Amino acid sequence: MFMTNLLKSALILFLIIALQLIVHILMVKPIIATWGASDSEITMPMAGDRWASSNISTRAVTIDSPKSEVWKWVNQLGADRAGFFSYIFLENMLGYIAMPFDLSNYDFKPLVVGDVVRGSIDKDKSAIVFGFPVLDVVPDDSFVLENWGTFKVTRINDSQSRLIVRTQDFDQNSGNLRMADIIGLPDHYIMERRMLLGIKERAEGKKNCYLSSGADILWFAGIVLSAFGICVLVVIFRGVQSILIPVGLGILWMFTVLVINPIPQYSLGLLVLVVTFFFSCRTKFMDWKYKIILRKTP
Repeated sequence: MFMTNLLKSALILFLIIALQLIVHILMVKPIIATWGASDSEITMPMAGDRWASSNISTRAVTIDSPKSEVWKWVNQLGADRAGFFSYIFLENMLGYIAMPFDLSNYDFKPLVVGDVVRGSIDKDKSAIVFGFPVLDVVPDDSFVLENWGTFKVTRINDSQSRLIVRTQDFDQNSGNLRMADIIGLPDHYIMERRMLLGIKERAEGKKNCYLSSGADILWFAGIVLSAFGICVLVVIFRGVQSILIPVGLGILWMFTVLVINPIPQYSLGLLVLVVTFFFSCRTKFMDWKYKIILRKTP
């Protein structure tokens, strides 16, 4: 009986992952590959195109700040500069230590060709040591980072700008689809989306900020706990519910992670939904076990 339930749970988890992969390829991937970008920005030529074998994504965000102010922040990328403006608690956990964000205390020189945007400060504490060599710089406009892509700031008007990041594949021998991409591309998108929002909130002086380190931690906690809860539901549910509900929640979980805004209200709301199903199922499951015990009792 134990092995049968274990096999059933493994098959349902496989089904959830397979359906998520299908939905991701058909529906979610086009969305996250062009997050925030207009059609003209997606097709426009950019400086890094001449080094790249292909363009993986083009993402953008509108920033209510002059181009010069946005460029000042973009130019501070690097673990030994102002950080990556993404999920700082994750970067610190992995050893990619970010510097404080008060530019008044630091005199960062503009990036030039030959510089390396460092991914970590202490190599001994970093999960993976990496860096991005600067291939090209157009002052106050754009730069190209090897193994990442092109960063460009465009002017909308005196008080608004667009920050565009085109992630590119610099491996001339890469295949069209690699297993690492299936996992790596969504991960990169999650961090890059938060980076764009992080630069936006700092360039705007946080006047329109709806994210913070505390909110990031709550969002991430809701995502992790929801995923764990869905796995638990796979094990304890019985009948058709053991397939339909975890599969539905699994797809909803993917959209919460990748499509809608990364704020804790959504991930914690999903967690509440999972917990509600858990207690509902747990009550029915305990009643079912109690009836079986009564039948066996002489």
